[in-house]
Amino acid sequence: MKIPGIVLSTSPYSFRNEQGEVTQGVTAIYMATQSLSPTEANDRGAKGYNVAKVNLSYDLLDKIDQVPGLYDLDIEMRMNRQMKGEIVVVDLDFSSALTA
Repeated sequence: MKIPGIVLSTSPYSFRNEQGEVTQGVTAIYMATQSLSPTEANDRGAKGYNVAKVNLSYDLLDKIDQVPGLYDLDIEMRMNRQMKGEIVVVDLDFSSALTA
């Protein structure tokens, strides 16, 4: 499923795990919105935007052109090791720059 999102930051990583294998990826912080318009308080009084932290495949690093920026995020729901559902970003495409 594709959703719009604002990617706020990215940070690539690479390290050796306990078995000596190289683990690589990209940590990304994003908001599942396409606009930074002012928000109204919800029924609990919360205001603003929530952010999400995800780990992306290292192969997606070349597709991240501009940060922050508006991207089309291809997401899937998967089960993690604790058998809980989690949203995973499996692909992304740059859509446009953010404007003030």
